[in-house]
Amino acid sequence: MSLPKRSSLLPVAAITISATVATVACSAYLLWARDYRRRGSNATGNGVASTDRDPHVIASWRSLVDHLGIQDTITGRDALTDFSMGHSPAEVSTDAADEYDHLYEDCIRYLEDMYPPASFAASIPDGLANTGLADLPPCFGTLVNLLGDIIPWHAVARALSTSTPLQVCIPANISRSAIPYIMVVARLAVTDDEDGPVKSIFAKALASSPAARLTTDDLYRALFVDYMSHFWRRDCVRRQMSSRRSPMPWSAMSIEELSAADGGTPDTIVRTLHEHDLNMYMDVDTERWRLGCPLDVPWLGADHDGYPFCPTLSTYTATRLPLGTIHSLRDDAALWVSTMTLGLLEAVTRMRIPESILLVPGSREGVIVLSGLGMLRVLLFWRHHILEAIGDDEASLEEARRILHLLQRALAVLHEDEYQKAVLAGAGLSKEQQDDVHAGVAHMLLFLCTVALKNFMDVPELCSLCEEIRWSLSRNFSTALMRTLMYKLLDRGWCPKTLTYFPGEMIFIIPNLVNLPPYTRDGPEDHLLCDDNSCTLYTITDESTYVPRHVHPSCCCEYLKPPVGDVSYLLAQGLVPAVIFDGATLRVVPAVEKPYVAISHVWAEGMGSTTDDGLPTCVIERIAKLVWCTVPAGDHVPFWMDSLCVPKARDERKRAIRLMAQTYRDADKVLVIDDCIRKLCSFDSCWDENLVRIFTSQWVRRVWTLQEGLLARELWFEFADGVVCASEELSPEDLGISRVLVPLLNFRAYQRRLEAPQGVRLQDLVSMIQMRSTSKPEDELIAISSLLPSRVELDVLLSDSEDSGSDVVETRMRSFLLQLREIPRGVPFWGAPRLTMPGFTWAPRTLTAEVSRSWSTELGVGICTEDGLVAEYLLAKLEEPISLLPDPSTCGGDGAGIPTDIVKGGGIFVSHESSRTTYGLVPQKADYAPCTFDALLFLDGDQIMMGSTSQMMQCIAVAYDANSVTGSDLNAVGVLADAPLRCRYVLYCDLTPFTGRPVAGRGLGELSKTWVRLA
Repeated sequence: MSLPKRSSLLPVAAITISATVATVACSAYLLWARDYRRRGSNATGNGVASTDRDPHVIASWRSLVDHLGIQDTITGRDALTDFSMGHSPAEVSTDAADEYDHLYEDCIRYLEDMYPPASFAASIPDGLANTGLADLPPCFGTLVNLLGDIIPWHAVARALSTSTPLQVCIPANISRSAIPYIMVVARLAVTDDEDGPVKSIFAKALASSPAARLTTDDLYRALFVDYMSHFWRRDCVRRQMSSRRSPMPWSAMSIEELSAADGGTPDTIVRTLHEHDLNMYMDVDTERWRLGCPLDVPWLGADHDGYPFCPTLSTYTATRLPLGTIHSLRDDAALWVSTMTLGLLEAVTRMRIPESILLVPGSREGVIVLSGLGMLRVLLFWRHHILEAIGDDEASLEEARRILHLLQRALAVLHEDEYQKAVLAGAGLSKEQQDDVHAGVAHMLLFLCTVALKNFMDVPELCSLCEEIRWSLSRNFSTALMRTLMYKLLDRGWCPKTLTYFPGEMIFIIPNLVNLPPYTRDGPEDHLLCDDNSCTLYTITDESTYVPRHVHPSCCCEYLKPPVGDVSYLLAQGLVPAVIFDGATLRVVPAVEKPYVAISHVWAEGMGSTTDDGLPTCVIERIAKLVWCTVPAGDHVPFWMDSLCVPKARDERKRAIRLMAQTYRDADKVLVIDDCIRKLCSFDSCWDENLVRIFTSQWVRRVWTLQEGLLARELWFEFADGVVCASEELSPEDLGISRVLVPLLNFRAYQRRLEAPQGVRLQDLVSMIQMRSTSKPEDELIAISSLLPSRVELDVLLSDSEDSGSDVVETRMRSFLLQLREIPRGVPFWGAPRLTMPGFTWAPRTLTAEVSRSWSTELGVGICTEDGLVAEYLLAKLEEPISLLPDPSTCGGDGAGIPTDIVKGGGIFVSHESSRTTYGLVPQKADYAPCTFDALLFLDGDQIMMGSTSQMMQCIAVAYDANSVTGSDLNAVGVLADAPLRCRYVLYCDLTPFTGRPVAGRGLGELSKTWVRLA
């Protein structure tokens, strides 16, 4: 699109400036100053009402202008004389109906209300330093905007520094009555006082002698000028320094972009989009879960329709905001939102997109939003019907580069407004409102990158740069995005604990949840008392008072239980017991007699019990009906359930636990019964949505259910409208969302691809157990024992519980590691809680807080011994030991007498001399005790990264064992595995390159391969 040159629209006037000039800048707003403050005031400002008022009146600022000593000399084109209508610029013709008059009157009324004449003091303008323009009535911001458009500060500064006439561009659409005032404004902007620059016209006017004959009206005009001067200057700085990349027409980047477009040819529009076009692609529900869905973006009311197509962000704003347009700060924010959404979408897709397609009522009354689902439909149409029609490689490359340029431009705008607090913050939007807009725009940008990449995978430039954009967005905006999404979900009633499970990869599909109800048991207030660490619905506060729930709260049926002796007898024989419900009683049979169904559930949902206590009859009836649905061949199908088939006695419970893996592995089907899944999943919903519901259920959060789901031959779920087999719904070719959401289901589908299914690798197990929990931490390894390597024996783990007085969690983890023996070298490299037992402070206390990469054997293994982990690492010695002291408030003292290099929240630096690189060393444990260390350990891959100025590395801080050799003898140890260097694990740390001002750091030696015994 070609835009006419700005200068061709505007007559230019020149104002002669005094020899030594300084500024009274926003006296500038004499443009809107009028001699009268109220309708009906006469031209002289004496307050006498005129009953027969000429629509063209003379406004006089003569008294104030004379008092300030402003000269009347004006040079310029002939048109200027005509504009002034034969009057001095201090006495000009104005139209009482002029819209600028209303703005000025509103400003004066505000000042009158704020500062009655009795309160006048010279210090009044000093209070402006703590006042924001957005805190004042909109009339102030609107007038400051117009002044900034017509008389930019850089033009004033240039005139002052070069003692040349100030060139003022008068837009053709400004009314004639306003032009002389603009001339006076420009005059005052470059006028100084006899004693130097005038800082406060109001203070000077207030101090004037009675002979000056300044009226109260003059004083309010002076105060008005001070207000305008202050905020005009501040706005000029914002435009120059904080909004250089803004899409608004006055930003440096927009001016450059508009100049480059000057004289160019209009960009081709592919088509104008209509509602019926979007109906051509019907599978939106599936795509919104697989591809994701943009967030709804608050719409602030800018006009989008009725303007020509604009190929860039700058032309979009310039077309809608020509010079001289009256626009408030809120109007600027509205135009910013419109530009970064509809404007960007149109420019990227080359389609005209009417407002009616995307603007819809929001969830709150009276709020309009740009529909995220609507944007998805538009982009799907663009992807399938426009991008796929692009022909040859050259055209594809050109289109990819054009799209990339637009995305980079939008990213720069988004960064600036977020970090500089420019347009949206300047308009007075709250932090929450800003987050809503920024998050929505960032999410849309991520989505545009994703869709574009799917169509331009063979364009290397776009692939690499789009990945850079995605990385930049995820790095700088993921926190704000996730925070905004979490606020929305909490407002919708979701549980805070559930929200902590959402991984960053889910950022595309989380917006779908905003419009979905969360799981509740009794009502919307169920999660009011939940927090990030616990959900009240699934917290059993006192096991001694726990009782199973009936199907309906009003039910009070009798409990039903199988014969305890029959169950105990089969367990003693090493057989799995199952029960058959005949409609009245429970009969115990060996599970091997016929196909049976194993029930997988969560105790906290009210179906927990033992053989001795049984369950309510209504619950057993419901379970039996579900079992019959999974095996429709017969009515009396046996089923196994821990609440009926595991006795209370300790020895018998252990026998049942030893048979647990066999129980689920031999079952014909495993049926999952979970309240959330049963209530919110259905056949009518797409499987991806059901997967999200399964992800938010408690069934995927419990450690015990992991082996139950993995060992099942067929895994079934109870939905709202029946039972469904997960294997039939999730094909091996369709892993998609399950890989992130429910890794257990992903693993099952992957195994079905293989001709010879493999066992569960440790790193896969760690990935699947993440974020799961058990009410008894000591049961964690027991619950997954069937999934551990065969050399780890369950009986050995169970025997540790008999060691009275010990921490069963620690003794079982120690036993597990000793039996495992070969430990991946990356295990110590993570910040999760560690054991406290001697020789094992490097080892994790729980697998649920670990990351799978630490348990990969690709980087080799070490040997776990009674005295520690023996492995080869890269060791970098410190010239001097480093001592760390945590925040005194966390250790109950002031830390006096403890040598320290760092206090929590501060920083410590180490210097690698050969690469001349300084690093910041950051402990990844918040509650560490005072400690000292002598060296840092790294994994092999870090050797090539040392000296890089952009790569962060992970390391372990270690202290030499007191019995180790020291000094020069250090070079003699660690060379062989038989003579490892004895080290004590201290902390897991991040080592981040420091790119700021040069700082002195502790010397860090070269990396050398060293065998260590890590204790």
